[in-house]
Amino acid sequence: MIIFRILFFSLCFSPLFGQTNNTQYISRVTKSMMYFTSGDSIPMSYSGKDTAQYFFFIFEAEEDTIGLDPGLSTNGRWRAIHLAKIFKDYSFKTIFSTPFRKGILTLQPLTDQTKQKLTYYDQADIKALHKKMENAWPASCIIIIHKETFPLILKKYLKQAFTENISTEPSDKIYVLKRTKKQSQLFSYRYKIR
Repeated sequence: MIIFRILFFSLCFSPLFGQTNNTQYISRVTKSMMYFTSGDSIPMSYSGKDTAQYFFFIFEAEEDTIGLDPGLSTNGRWRAIHLAKIFKDYSFKTIFSTPFRKGILTLQPLTDQTKQKLTYYDQADIKALHKKMENAWPASCIIIIHKETFPLILKKYLKQAFTENISTEPSDKIYVLKRTKKQSQLFSYRYKIR
């Protein structure tokens, strides 16, 4: 019985503390709430002195198998369209991407919808990306990430190492970093192709 209680409380409260392996699927994000396909929701804005900045980290959608700089597969194109639908009621200060075609195409429906231009960053210069992220304070940003550099980007904000295995295809994941002046918390969610 004690083991059951420990497991129950660890599952219930794990999203509140740092990294999570949450299996919630995001359906919509607004300035005040994040909604999930399960019917749950969480607040995105808090009143008081503790202003929060949100970074939404997105992996490139599923790629086509042709070419040196491939585009998106059919599923990848559907995922990019769904990503724009999820964020249709949310605004970003900056939309970051690497200059690779599949990252650009993953964000294209979103940038077309919001009439924003992409801000490119170099994976080899994470310090420059950190500076751009800092300059966006306290506004939110969405950032295309890669498996190799994502842990390096997070290292500045988390007080512990990023330990989640992202070696397999992570196209359906959205990581949300909630950052205040005092602390940062990382949450892991998913989103569907359609």
